[in-house]
Amino acid sequence: MVCEHSSIEVEVLKSIKPRRSDYERVGRVISKALKLIGEALSEVGFSGHEVRIEGSYAKDTWLRGELDIDVFVLFEKDDCLSNVSVFVERIVPAFLRRGIRVELRYAQHPYVRLLVDGFWIELVPGCLVDDPDNIVTAVDRTPFHTEYVKSRLTSEQRDEVRLLKSFTKGIGVYGAEVGVRGFSGYLLELLVVKYGCFRDVLRAASSWKPPVIIELENVDSSALFDKYPDSVMFVPDPVDPDRNVAASVSSRSLASFCLASSMYMRNPSRRFFHVYKPSLPSRLAWVMGARLENTVATLFKLKEPESPSNLWGLANRMARLISSLLASHGFKVVDIRPFVGAENNVVLVIAELESGKRNYMLREGPSVWDRERSLVFIEKYLTMNDKNDVVGPWIDDEGRLRVLIRPKHSTAASLLREKLEVMLPASMRKRVKSISILEGLEAVEAAEMVDPGWAVTFALKRPYWLRGG
Repeated sequence: MVCEHSSIEVEVLKSIKPRRSDYERVGRVISKALKLIGEALSEVGFSGHEVRIEGSYAKDTWLRGELDIDVFVLFEKDDCLSNVSVFVERIVPAFLRRGIRVELRYAQHPYVRLLVDGFWIELVPGCLVDDPDNIVTAVDRTPFHTEYVKSRLTSEQRDEVRLLKSFTKGIGVYGAEVGVRGFSGYLLELLVVKYGCFRDVLRAASSWKPPVIIELENVDSSALFDKYPDSVMFVPDPVDPDRNVAASVSSRSLASFCLASSMYMRNPSRRFFHVYKPSLPSRLAWVMGARLENTVATLFKLKEPESPSNLWGLANRMARLISSLLASHGFKVVDIRPFVGAENNVVLVIAELESGKRNYMLREGPSVWDRERSLVFIEKYLTMNDKNDVVGPWIDDEGRLRVLIRPKHSTAASLLREKLEVMLPASMRKRVKSISILEGLEAVEAAEMVDPGWAVTFALKRPYWLRGG
């Protein structure tokens, strides 16, 4: 298949496609890493395993300068789980003795990252299985994914995947992790398998509406609807049809992808691709202007660092709780976003409100013709009026009673300071070391410290790819 490219796409490909020198350098790093890994495995007594290169490098869909190399250590099935359970604690000291920088990561089970000559090597233990129906751990199907993609994509279509990756990175929907809830690399590869070319994927996405159903290999997706009731997109895994490859895709990510696809097909621009990101504004306070006074942030510091997936789960629960608390006390939330700090022990939830301060709130009562309820209403608020907390009651043009009430909490910040901590479930409270409530400029500055790019997105609201020019 020959895919048409605009001059913009040709330019993007020149920026993201690995050159011969990149392949040569990565090849040398992989050889060195495999030697180190083999020595470490042998030193700590692991046997009965295969070491395999997986991921975007194995499928040749990686982007220049953005490669994490996935190396899987797959153990024989009989001893797999026992080896996987002790893999990290046994292998890490062997790398440290060799002066290799090591970081722990967590998925279904812990794994490690090694820094070798400037490249991160993701070293993941799993089980050696001969059929995807017999997997023991979640990573066991990965080799089957690799083989499937390699057998379906031509060398030209691998470039189409690269364009699609740069596009989804540019519009902020690349990655299946909880913090993004977007399109995984494997899902993008399957979209190219299905549609053939980058432009054809975007052309199809321009007309998608949830639920989006995409089937490959004549696999029926109907069985996934009950298994994934909250999904907005269904793509049965051709390797394991009981699994929805698009289960992570949120409504926001799907909507962003569909809208960006429509806009790009109508008016192609470099701004949709991640290699042409603009410089960020340096003064967010100036960008937000009067909106600053309607901004409040809650900064949670945890007792111990946690895995990113756990932290994002906590962050999303915190955001829902804060949004509900604010709404229940009359504060209208315009936008609320959680984020996780790079050190994995900080969660920030920042909210922009229609108004961060309130003097009085309107309460509508019953119709005067509803005698019993109207008398109860009047008695209630006349009593409160003795404390100067109520204006009224009065009768409106339709014969209903109304009052203005002075709220107990005149600002969102005071409400959160008094109510939030006591409302946290015990499971959250025991993980939190401290809670800080920040307003206005302090709130935005805290967001910038956690992640400047994310803070800009919150402040500007409109993503870069949605702007003209």
